[in-house]
Amino acid sequence: MSKRIVAPKNWVRQAHVDAARQAAKIAVTFYRCGKREVASQIWAVSMVELV
Repeated sequence: MSKRIVAPKNWVRQAHVDAARQAAKIAVTFYRCGKREVASQIWAVSMVELV
């Protein structure tokens, strides 16, 4: 039997925040390239991650 490692909630939260920040950076890059449809979809997903 292998023990499951349970990460503290704040670690999980931080991972979500980091992922959202990365997604936001990517969204900004797409937006600057004129791909606003893609940027808005990425932005929407990153906002869902933060909730």
